[in-house]
Amino acid sequence: MFTSTQQIFKSLNCPKCDTPYSKTAGAENTPTQTICPFQEIPEICMGCYEKQRKIDRRINPVHQCGEWGCFVPKPTPSYYLMELLASGAFKLDQEGKGYVQTTQSITIPECPSCQEEYSLRDAKKEPFTLHCGHTTPGENRLKTFLRELEEKLTPEEAKMKSICEDCRKEVSLLEMFQCTDCGDKMLCPRCSCKNHRLHQIIDVEVVEKLWQVIRETIIPQIEAYNACFPELQSNLIKNFNKCQKKILSRTDQVAYFNGFAEAKEQQKACLAFGERFETICEKYLGELRSFNTGIEKLIDDINESPK
Repeated sequence: MFTSTQQIFKSLNCPKCDTPYSKTAGAENTPTQTICPFQEIPEICMGCYEKQRKIDRRINPVHQCGEWGCFVPKPTPSYYLMELLASGAFKLDQEGKGYVQTTQSITIPECPSCQEEYSLRDAKKEPFTLHCGHTTPGENRLKTFLRELEEKLTPEEAKMKSICEDCRKEVSLLEMFQCTDCGDKMLCPRCSCKNHRLHQIIDVEVVEKLWQVIRETIIPQIEAYNACFPELQSNLIKNFNKCQKKILSRTDQVAYFNGFAEAKEQQKACLAFGERFETICEKYLGELRSFNTGIEKLIDDINESPK
């Protein structure tokens, strides 16, 4: 399984008309198998297949390669491409120009004979297409897809490989399993089924999904407070300065009262405002100290918790 960057997979478009393949048989854009050796890529969409078949029949019942039936009346869908598209790992981009990857990992198709994933790194595991439209380990669209997938992998994703501790085979990390009965031994799918089927096995991809859920929960929490604290602090400072000016302005007015009684009353009001201001600030400072202590304690707990 692989994850890759959000770019259109051109290998999942018809090489003639650049239209995205359909996921189902019988559609205008169904990936269709040809048996013509003159076709650089033997898969085209159904629409292009029909156009080419009409041209060939009009010009000559025998195609340019000298063989009969290169574009037969009953074309065969390329089942492995439809299986790949129907896996849930791909969706059309917003403009409908091609397929991009969803959040689901891409599962590489397997040879129906040996149940091994197709690979371009091993000549014995390279895919080629049968006349029936299925694929076994020539050039075909699946090869093009595998090359494109490798190119789209980021350096970090390309490094996501691990060695099976039983057979020593290099496997994508997201395909690995851990056997908790054997000290969290890292295993490939084949060895986990063959040698550890009675043990407690954990799918590494499930662990990655747990990590994604955790991040999807925690990151919004942190970002919400990162956004509100500066705004609250800015409003607090503005109101703090405004309140100070208002109190001092009322205090300055005491000198302009004519009578002692009015001045005394104004003094009493100003002192009351000052006491309320002090009470509010002391409460805020107490809560701020408590907040800071709580954050420091949380940091200590995170540092001391097992990794």
